[in-house]
Amino acid sequence: MQVESRTATPTPTKPRVVGDNTDDLRTLLALHAIALGTMSHGLCVLDANGRVVLFNQRFLEIMKASPDTVGVGMSFRTVLELGVARGHSTRKSFNETWRECKEKLAQAKPFTL
Repeated sequence: MQVESRTATPTPTKPRVVGDNTDDLRTLLALHAIALGTMSHGLCVLDANGRVVLFNQRFLEIMKASPDTVGVGMSFRTVLELGVARGHSTRKSFNETWRECKEKLAQAKPFTL
């Protein structure tokens, strides 16, 4: 006599993707804010047009700027020019820095100041 063994076939479940719901999004945004706020490096993220899309407090400190003077949507060139206007860098230094930044932006490559 042969005994047939039957096992339950698991029903396929949809893979869970973080960010699928509002709670996940809130958690991710909170972690993002903590990471940006506690990193020791200044961070400024630019879009393909060289405009600021994200920055942290340390970036403002390094640039000797405030949230009143630097904001999302501002061109990075303008951010650098603030340093010249405030006497933190010379026009010559600005021109060299901007030339290097422009080259990296055109190549869509990260760069550091």
